[in-house]
Amino acid sequence: MTAEATAKTKDQPGVKPVPRPVPTATELREQAKRRTERLGEIAPQVSAALDAVSPKDRGPLNFEHAPALVKEALEIMPDPKRDILQLAEFTNTTWTVVIAANVDLRLLDGKFKFWSTFSDLLHPFDSVRAVAADRRAVADFIITECSDKFADARLTHYLKIEPRDFTQTPDWMPAGFALERTGPESMISGWAIRKPDGGLMLDSGVPFKDAEQARRFLKDHAMFRTNDAPRYWPR
Repeated sequence: MTAEATAKTKDQPGVKPVPRPVPTATELREQAKRRTERLGEIAPQVSAALDAVSPKDRGPLNFEHAPALVKEALEIMPDPKRDILQLAEFTNTTWTVVIAANVDLRLLDGKFKFWSTFSDLLHPFDSVRAVAADRRAVADFIITECSDKFADARLTHYLKIEPRDFTQTPDWMPAGFALERTGPESMISGWAIRKPDGGLMLDSGVPFKDAEQARRFLKDHAMFRTNDAPRYWPR
């Protein structure tokens, strides 16, 4: 009996609709197998169709106007099981590594010899944030392969941080002195004053919280103060 005929018999007294047969476990496994095989067949074309979408237009897919193969992939993709969702903190780790100054962080993309140094600590799909020691750049990597003696990672994000130009402000710093960021390896990050002799001037042994605080500290120092100069810090 067709679906149309079944629908007509619903309103006829004494006539029961024919129930749809329930697939057996074997039939369900065969259906899942055929869907998996079909997904593998069309996967390259589906990926190509999605790659053709401009990055600025990416977002929730407009299923109504999607290519036929994309619609088919959406229809036959397997339903998720609840146990595939796991808390990231239980499965993967986020690491930070400080890279020497003047080393372009993008050089680490796919440099397995570098990543294999940490292979015994890493796991597949761990995240690693690389920070340049001079704070000029930051990059994010994802661990793609990992074993006891081998590891590799791919670059997912790179940001170049241009240093602030303090020379644009007149009388910003006394001659021979300069402000610089303390390296990320410091326990307390911030700003330090580089003296003409190459040494660092800190506030109570720790970096300043911001550049303006460091500048005011130096301008209010006994080396540069005059009797009529304003005091930035209470005595």
